[in-house]
Amino acid sequence: MDAISYEALRKCFFFNFIRRFCHTSSPCKVQGSYP
Repeated sequence: MDAISYEALRKCFFFNFIRRFCHTSSPCKVQGSYP
């Protein structure tokens, strides 16, 4: 697997996890500003 693809996948998973955990917290909204 390409390292760049793996990084993107890991980051996507990480941000999804953060957003699920924090919902609408201000710092999480700023960090997890992904669609």
